[in-house]
Amino acid sequence: MSIRSMVCAFVGLSASTIATQRAFSAGACCTPSSCTNVASEAICNAMGGVYLPNQDCGNNPCAPGACCSPSVCTIADAFSCITAGRDFVGAGTTCAGNPCGLTAGACCLGTVCTTMSQSACTGAGGMFLGIGTICVANACQSGSCCLPAMCAQMSGYDCNAAGGTFTAGANCANNPCDIPNNCSTDSLYYQSGGDPDAGGYTSEAAAGLQRWDNFTSVPGAVVTELTWFGFDLFFNGMTFSECVETDNTFQITFHPDDNGAPGPAACSYFLQATSTPAIVLENYVINEYHVTLPTPCAFSAGWVSIVGFGDPTCWFLWLGSHDGDGLSLCDNCQSHVQGADFSFCLGGIISPAGDLDHDGDVDLADAAVLVNCLTGPNNGPPPDGCAPADLDTDNDVDLHDVAVWVNGFTG
Repeated sequence: MSIRSMVCAFVGLSASTIATQRAFSAGACCTPSSCTNVASEAICNAMGGVYLPNQDCGNNPCAPGACCSPSVCTIADAFSCITAGRDFVGAGTTCAGNPCGLTAGACCLGTVCTTMSQSACTGAGGMFLGIGTICVANACQSGSCCLPAMCAQMSGYDCNAAGGTFTAGANCANNPCDIPNNCSTDSLYYQSGGDPDAGGYTSEAAAGLQRWDNFTSVPGAVVTELTWFGFDLFFNGMTFSECVETDNTFQITFHPDDNGAPGPAACSYFLQATSTPAIVLENYVINEYHVTLPTPCAFSAGWVSIVGFGDPTCWFLWLGSHDGDGLSLCDNCQSHVQGADFSFCLGGIISPAGDLDHDGDVDLADAAVLVNCLTGPNNGPPPDGCAPADLDTDNDVDLHDVAVWVNGFTG
């Protein structure tokens, strides 16, 4: 029995069945815009529809489902499928599991795409794209694929499947897609993470690797939240593969700059991050991680470190960024000084000078903080947590800082 005959025997919905069915049993009549229960095929034909015997419109039999041609399975509604001379498997069915019994698909022979069986494709030294796949434009060409939040290097076939815009021969390094910044527009500072070709860099406690990236001065910055991007991957000693992280615990530290390296930590946190898939690629998912800091960190410039402390078998890899100055650091890497930048967004507020409790004003509550931080002239550095009170940045907290505070008083 042929594939077409088997489909007909199972559901009685093929174009040939509709053409030859002469029984006048009740059924559904599918038109481009409606389903109507009718008493006979003749009535349906007069309505310009296609007849589905023994079907009832209450079950929505005209809805999209798998639609078979000799070389491809697509999804179409009953009317569109049958009037195109194809076999309709049934409403709600899918092409998964090869319901059409197809044996051929698209085959890349170099940059040329042709349809053939998998065995013939392999025998010709080609790359078989899958049973039922078709040769879309530029299917076997390599180039840039512009997706909503990223540019990715891939084939024309993969780009079409991902719903992107493909340019054969183009390179994402030349920014052909005008990728939007994926950090909030009111971020204090950001290095965007929209390009997976920027790479991923392990920063994971279980791997013994910790990374830092620096950021430039944002005067008066009080960091209240942090967003970053990366991968959750399992490493088998040779290659990485996707894994599901069940414990999104991270250590986040902010450090002042000390002659081009992180100084003692100014703020340090162990936090559970929310993790949301941001970009889904063929083999990996780029996640967007976010935390709200339990206590704000008044910090205008220096270094930030993000390290995964969750499942020791599912490592965090920090997504690179094409923004930044090309300088980062790594503990226990072959080279401590790295040439990569990482993706992150600092959120918070710009605090006026003298706002030592970070509530957006300069009042007597800030005076109490200032008094507790006084060191006297030339008697620095300020105690732990008192660096923001050094308002004239001369490495002590004295009457000169009090004068700056008075000038900024808002009440």
